Amino acid sequence: MIGNESPINPAKGGDRMNKKVLGVFVSLLVVGMLALPMSAAYATKPTTVTWISTRVTAGTPDYRQAGSSDNWVLTTQGVGMSWVGDITGSGTYEGRWVLHDFDPGPPPSAGAVNVLGIYTMDVTYDGESGSLTVLAGGGENWRILSGTGGLENLRGHGTLEAIVPIFVYRFTGQVHFDPN
Repeated sequence: MIGNESPINPAKGGDRMNKKVLGVFVSLLVVGMLALPMSAAYATKPTTVTWISTRVTAGTPDYRQAGSSDNWVLTTQGVGMSWVGDITGSGTYEGRWVLHDFDPGPPPSAGAVNVLGIYTMDVTYDGESGSLTVLAGGGENWRILSGTGGLENLRGHGTLEAIVPIFVYRFTGQVHFDPN
């Protein structure tokens, strides 16, 4: 040791060692914190999108009463869909509708309706083409679950509203491309 320095006793000059250790620790912490948001820095800026979803073919519906209640379950498969707007294309919809307090009529009527569906669409967005799988329902919300082709990294979510229930819906929300 030089002079009265001591790595154990800061009163004798060892505080230089403590400052070095603290400096190294803070430097590593800063580098680690800078690395965390790097993927977000390379994602594209969220963009507002709107499109209209229209049913073009009926598909295969299956109605059944849920036990002895007034609730009915409607399951649909292979419903042909068309999207026009910021996201454009065609594909299919498969869904499950729970109709509470349903009266088959005539005319049919229902109280609350819970819907959960999956759209599998071949679409174009922002010059890129591919397929999207979109979950819709649960309070009239939608979320992109996955994509392929040029849309593999497209992410987004938003709301949907019925323009003509069962036939025409307006989707609005935000999308962005995540980094590869």
